[in-house]
Amino acid sequence: MNISGQDLEKMEEMARIMRGKSEDEVVETLAALVNSGELGMSKERVFEMIRTIEPMLNSSQKRTLAKLLKMIR
Repeated sequence: MNISGQDLEKMEEMARIMRGKSEDEVVETLAALVNSGELGMSKERVFEMIRTIEPMLNSSQKRTLAKLLKMIR
């Protein structure tokens, strides 16, 4: 997968927005942004990015990611 500079900028902005929020709040906010289209990425692009990073995550992070996937499917 090719992650563009624009994708990285969006991820950095999301990280700033999510700072200080609980894990559940972050998952809910991300799901809402993806589902509404406000994130500026298609669901397919989000799924592609998730598949790319998932192998690098620990089991706890993978569980959190699974919650997000469930909310955006």
